[in-house]
Amino acid sequence: RQAMNSPIQSGAADYTYVGLIRLKQAIMEARLEGKIVHTVHDCVVTDTPESEVEVMRGLIKTAFETPVKVMPVHMKVDVEVNQRWGQNNESRLQEIFESVGLKLVA
Repeated sequence: RQAMNSPIQSGAADYTYVGLIRLKQAIMEARLEGKIVHTVHDCVVTDTPESEVEVMRGLIKTAFETPVKVMPVHMKVDVEVNQRWGQNNESRLQEIFESVGLKLVA
């Protein structure tokens, strides 16, 4: 199972790295104050001023949805805007924390 999964995971990680490089370049070119602060698997967390949210949303979608030449896979990107990571209604973060006996402090 691991031998079959490794190339898929590796390819996904490479695709994420390419997207991160593209996003960083786009942020610098646009001279935005927003910045990439963290990645969690295939999620990218940014710290973005409210005035830049829509511009950042466009940059993120372009950076990650534009196919890479060696891996012509068309990705779809969801961009959520919240004060904290995992705050959207579909997040299972609270449930996951509680299942292991921890309390999520917002």
